[in-house]
Amino acid sequence: MKVEIVPFEKKYYNQVRDLKLKEDDKKEVEASNGLPFRRTVIRTLNTYGDTMYLILYDGTVSGIFGVVPGRKKGEGIGYLLTDERMLEYQWDMAKYSRDVFRHLLDSWWRITNYVSSHHKVSVKWLMHFGAHFDRHPDGSPKGYLLNDPEVPFYKFEFRKEDYYDVFKKE
Repeated sequence: MKVEIVPFEKKYYNQVRDLKLKEDDKKEVEASNGLPFRRTVIRTLNTYGDTMYLILYDGTVSGIFGVVPGRKKGEGIGYLLTDERMLEYQWDMAKYSRDVFRHLLDSWWRITNYVSSHHKVSVKWLMHFGAHFDRHPDGSPKGYLLNDPEVPFYKFEFRKEDYYDVFKKE
């Protein structure tokens, strides 16, 4: 198998720190928190490495995802960031997504975050997997402006109760 999803281990620290994100992902991280991606990922590695998973493609880090604690108990802030190689394994990743949600929602009753309205692939992926949006992601009305006034964001969330029936059937 060319694609593996594994928990973060320190041996991958440099690969994660130096990950060359897709330009849309990089812009989204930087617009959402106002910090360069490298600084953001180093903070995440040093603080929340135990809640990070890696997407390995041909044995090297191609993406990271996970959940960091939110402000409310049981609510997490989710993220998925990849490099350009994601295009080569996107269908495999889509197959794994259901298991990933199930695993993450075992620990979090709600996973939320913001997605750039300019990041059409992410918006489509979130819609496909049942994310709830507080504003319709078709571009109207405009979403939130975070740190970049040129990039409106949509707030999305996955709710444990939406996947409850899926958990019970298996």
